[in-house]
Amino acid sequence: MRDVTVLVTQAQSGNREALGALVAAVQDDIWRLQLSRTGSEADAEDATQETFARMIASLTELRDPRAFAGWLYRIALNQALMAGRRRAADAKALAAVASTSREQKEEDAMERSELRQAVRRAVEGLEANLRATIELRYEHDLAYADIARAMDCPEGTVADRLHTAHERLKRALAGAGVAITVALLESELSAAPRSAAPPRLAARVAKSAREFQPDRGISPNGPRRKSVAAGLTVALLAALLLTWWMAPVHHKDEESTASGPSNAGNPVAGPTKSPEAGKLASEDSRPTSPTPPRAGKARLTGRVFERDTERPLAGATVCLFSRSSDPNIAPVKAQSDADGRYSLEALPGSWRIDALAAGHVCYAAERWYAVSIANSPPSDEEVVGATRVDLAADQELTRDLPLVPGVRVAGRIVDDMGAAVPGAAVQFMILAESREGRVGFSGNQFRPGVLFSGVDGRFECDGVWPQGSLGFTVLREGYENGRAGFEIGPQPKETTIVLRRLPGAHVWGTVRDERGQALKGAFVYSGKERMFSPLEVPTNELGRFDYADISADRLFLVWSPGYGLAQFSSDVLPPGGADVRLRAADGRVTGVVVDAQGRPVAGAVVQVTHIGIVNDSCRAWLGFVDPTGRTGLKSNYSDACGYLPGDLRAPSATTSEDGRFEFPGVCLGEGCGIELLAKRDGLPDGNLEVLEPGEARIVMVTDRPGEK
Repeated sequence: MRDVTVLVTQAQSGNREALGALVAAVQDDIWRLQLSRTGSEADAEDATQETFARMIASLTELRDPRAFAGWLYRIALNQALMAGRRRAADAKALAAVASTSREQKEEDAMERSELRQAVRRAVEGLEANLRATIELRYEHDLAYADIARAMDCPEGTVADRLHTAHERLKRALAGAGVAITVALLESELSAAPRSAAPPRLAARVAKSAREFQPDRGISPNGPRRKSVAAGLTVALLAALLLTWWMAPVHHKDEESTASGPSNAGNPVAGPTKSPEAGKLASEDSRPTSPTPPRAGKARLTGRVFERDTERPLAGATVCLFSRSSDPNIAPVKAQSDADGRYSLEALPGSWRIDALAAGHVCYAAERWYAVSIANSPPSDEEVVGATRVDLAADQELTRDLPLVPGVRVAGRIVDDMGAAVPGAAVQFMILAESREGRVGFSGNQFRPGVLFSGVDGRFECDGVWPQGSLGFTVLREGYENGRAGFEIGPQPKETTIVLRRLPGAHVWGTVRDERGQALKGAFVYSGKERMFSPLEVPTNELGRFDYADISADRLFLVWSPGYGLAQFSSDVLPPGGADVRLRAADGRVTGVVVDAQGRPVAGAVVQVTHIGIVNDSCRAWLGFVDPTGRTGLKSNYSDACGYLPGDLRAPSATTSEDGRFEFPGVCLGEGCGIELLAKRDGLPDGNLEVLEPGEARIVMVTDRPGEK
């Protein structure tokens, strides 16, 4: 899919011509996807038109125009899934479609090559997630990031799925008597026919785009199915909300344009000290706005621009992270427009602000560096103040966000035989010069999450700090950790990091509940010492897992939603594979939170931060991911730690007036346990491990994790 970021931005502002051009640019791609997923032209037409109806209705909700491809393909995949469920109601019709697919007939007519037919048959034999990943990558030319958004998974999972798909396709073709290299396989996958959307469908979709108006919604000419009527209703409601939402923004922009560009927060002369540590002079101001924020909310506005040139940065992501202990307060995000301006509304309180734009160092990293060179080492108050924003109810605050141009670094991960290593986690640390030595920045401060190598072993980051020393650490299951480093210069730099493969083992088995029923979708974690990582591909319909080339002498944890943890070791794997039984999480824990004097603490937020297993041979914990994106790793490094799926919310409860709380649906006893964390503003945190049923008592007397 070609870059349509400009069209997306224009369409979001109400430009109907841009919306029509956007639909025309992507409709053939979506048509091919739906035809491939549904196997029926009639279903593909309905799914395609429903996809565009929902796209038009919710386009203004897309915060980052650069994420459009992944966002749109996720809508398309959902519509294809719904079409499949509708067809499943008539099994006989489904079998007829599968056996007489017009797509297959056209492919057979167009592609006489025996090799191409063999490749296509092998792709159709893949699991659903592997097949979808292959199609999005090779038939639709999506980048890893867009595939990750479309399939709601990390980029590393995309790389692993592509690698797994390649290996399975090669094995399937070898079984059919066809030997093939990865390069030839990729060439054949990319050569799939690129059919265009039928003219009648293109005409209907284009008409919907042309007739879309903020005050009237989408044209009633829609798909044949009843679900489309619901989509058009959603579009009409979204259009009305768009009219209400955009009016005050336009007034504000016109006023700002008339008065000239703001110079608040211009740091060209370098950082200066102000009463609040880490801030630039005149960085925050409270204007009098003719359009106050909604009742009970606060508004934050400003500009995102390049620090040295003052060039506005469009499409930058501005995000507020709450400093409150309430885990239910989610981050608030906004995108800067063509003039670099942003506007967002949030609850009143203390927040941490950050901004990220392609090719630039994120705002928080630049602010922390400014604090470090102004006062090295900085105090905790100065570090907090560098990115702190205090918002008041019913008021507007302006804060401009200058960003420093970064440097692109890239590299390739290979094994000791020179072959690419996909799915390797690349972590990096930068040591930059400060007034009294060096200050360190981790890779997570420059971009969210960890970098992962692609199928070709490559990785890159385009916004690292432009000076200092950079050090890489690379981790991949089945390999020794790799390291590399160099001095950062003004020009992009690439490096090759070699990983040595460890002696491998074959690990397989079955996961069942206590009644012997197979558990589909159970997760298997592999680890040693202090860290556990999830292995690719959960258990199948029969509860089975099968992993090759796993490092020897490993401990494995198994978990499934609604169940507790179990363990097994690769060095005692029986001949028939591991037979893992999981207990249902049908227990209950109750307790009370008290302060240092033993008085009940009302209004404290209690979270289940970890689930674990503790016995004579193992002490391991898996942590939830908190709303700011950090993984829940335990501070006590004698414990083995990992993380649960990122979309799984940590259970939480708020204590009553007598300080009491309750958690149903937990697994306790026989080695299973949970860790609780109690937080309330004005009091230190309290932690407690609960390994047996009974009354839990959390004392808030220390802010050092692990002490009680």
